[in-house]
Order: sequence, then C-alpha cells, then structure tokens
Amino acid sequence: MNVYVVYRFDECEIVKAKIQELKDELGEDAKKISFFYFEPNRKAKFWHKRAKRKIKNSNMVVVFDNLDGECTHSLKHIKWELRMAEKYRKRIFIFKKHADTYSSMLYEKDYSEHEINHLRYKTKDLRDFTAFFKGEISWNVENYLLHPHYRQAEGEKSETLPQDKSLLLQQYSIMIDTSEKLMERRQATVNLYITICTALIAFIGASFGFDSLLVSSIISLLSGIIIIILCLNWRAALNAYELNNQGKFAVINEIEKHLPADMFDCEYRYNTLNGIRSYSAREKILPVIFMFFGVALIILSAILFIIYWKFL
Repeated sequence: MNVYVVYRFDECEIVKAKIQELKDELGEDAKKISFFYFEPNRKAKFWHKRAKRKIKNSNMVVVFDNLDGECTHSLKHIKWELRMAEKYRKRIFIFKKHADTYSSMLYEKDYSEHEINHLRYKTKDLRDFTAFFKGEISWNVENYLLHPHYRQAEGEKSETLPQDKSLLLQQYSIMIDTSEKLMERRQATVNLYITICTALIAFIGASFGFDSLLVSSIISLLSGIIIIILCLNWRAALNAYELNNQGKFAVINEIEKHLPADMFDCEYRYNTLNGIRSYSAREKILPVIFMFFGVALIILSAILFIIYWKFL
C-alpha cells in the first residue's frame, strides 16, 4: 500500500513520530505500507513532477491538519497536492488532533466528523491513526463483502436464510450486468482506436495524391506521432479496464461462495489449466502492432524528406 502524506513542514516531527509509532506497532506488517513525504530541509527543484507521480501511484492520500491545535492558514503547495489527489480520484483522509473541530481554512470547506462536504474526504481523529491503518492492511473482499450481521463467526457454520439468498442473487446479477457493460465499453474503446489509427494510415496513401514529397513527409510524420500517442493511451485504457474488471470479478467470485455453483472461478481455472488466453490478452497486441505502424510512418517521413531535399 502506497500512502502519500500531506502536512505542514512545521509539524514534521509530529508526523514522523506518528508514522514511526505506527510502524513499531505493526511490526512485520509495516512492510505492507510505504509512506512518501517531502522533508523540510530538502528543496527539490522539480518537486511538482515528483509529487504528481507519487500521488498518481498512491493508494490513498493522508493529510495531517491542525495537529498543534492552531488554525492553518492557506498554503499554496498543499492546495496543489489536494487538487492532484482529487484529479486522480484518490481516497483522502484528514487526520486532526480533534476530529470534531472545524478544519482549517486550508481546504476551504468544513470537514468536521458530522458535516463532511466532500464525498472523497474523510476526517479521522489522530488517536485512531494506528487503528485505521491496521484495518486498511487487513481488509479483504472475503471478510468484508457481507454486512456484519451476515458474516460468519469464527468456528461457526455459515447459514443464509432463503430471503437473504434471493437478495444476494439479485446483487450478483447486478454485478454480472455491470461487468458485461464494462466489457462492452472496452470493446467500443478498442473499435474507436482501431478506426482512428486505420484512418490515419489510409490518409498517408491519399497524401501522395498531392504530388509533393514535402507534404507527404509532413503528413506521414504527424500521423506517425499521433498513432504512437493514441497507442500509448490505448494500452493505458485497456489496463484500466482490466483492473476495474478484476475488482468486479473479485466480488463476483466471493458472492459465488454463498451460491450453489462457482461458475466464474471454475471457468478461470479451466482456462488457466488448458492454456486458454483471455480475450483481453489478445487485445493488448493491437496497440503494439499499430505502434510499429506509427514508427514506420515516422521513418517513411524521414526518407521522403531526404528524397525531397536531394531533388530540391
């Protein structure tokens, strides 16, 4: 778990002590959490670029606020970090000395425990810092899918009432439906990228109708660059769809444990044992193929420009 830490530099020692206290409490489990924060005595020249990358790769953003009991005045760099956290849709947790007090003017909103104005922000008491992360690293779908009064107690046999099974089956159907819609959107995305890349490649052939090697060279260069950028975005989109679908199937497979048949889990195991590759694995080859076309077009552009220059 990667955690990006936002704090005031004058509260650095308090923050470091709290993180160290957590690590000591967790013992070996401390290796499961990685905290990133800037040191006050280190002035990174391009800190925005580094911070943006760390926020993007983090699982959550933790903000230490009002630790000394005083109101924090507006700090430009912290506001920027929070905007980046919102941009990348990260979970944001505000840890304060007293969670029921008003937040500082730094966030331009009230984040008290009883009145949270931003759905992505949660206010926590600083005293619950260790307990919060203990819960985070122990979280899993198997133990937290069902609501507490439906969960199986340790050593007891799980018994689900017929009406509860009916509701569970309805929720299962909803998850299957959302998974199918996600795959439909993924296929639509693939078709869109294929259409655009194919059109750009076809446009190169049409460019030779201008009877100008310079024009053809420029069009080939621009088309090649655009295709490469599109392919990079294409692969990123496919990875995002795959990760989203993995989350959905983790829930689906867990629900199946409370139903008569483990359909999707058995299908996955059968395909794995028999070397059957998923469709998503084959889809990822397409961006690579078109990327080679993009590189080829850039090389073609260079050749056409050299020919044009020699016969100028």
